[in-house]
Amino acid sequence: MFRAWVEDNHLQLLEQKGSTFTWCNNCVGMERTWEVFDQAFATPEWLTQYPMAITQVLPRHSSDHAPILLATEPPHLGVVSHFNSRGCGLSILISHSS
Repeated sequence: MFRAWVEDNHLQLLEQKGSTFTWCNNCVGMERTWEVFDQAFATPEWLTQYPMAITQVLPRHSSDHAPILLATEPPHLGVVSHFNSRGCGLSILISHSS
């Protein structure tokens, strides 16, 4: 039914970077399951307006679903790493124009 809706509306899957999987059942060992449940689609008209659009699958933290970032232009990213007093790392993505 969903696939027919996508085809009927001429939707196209956006390019996706990052992790292949967008969902995990949070189990360990042989019980762990990874799936692709979350994807971004667009109409041909929208893609004409934003031809460089991509999605980036970000790391999962507190959910079983990974967040997906939609960018209408390729980002110019730098990574800045910080360490807190407990020795835990935090990486921050910084976007800037060229």
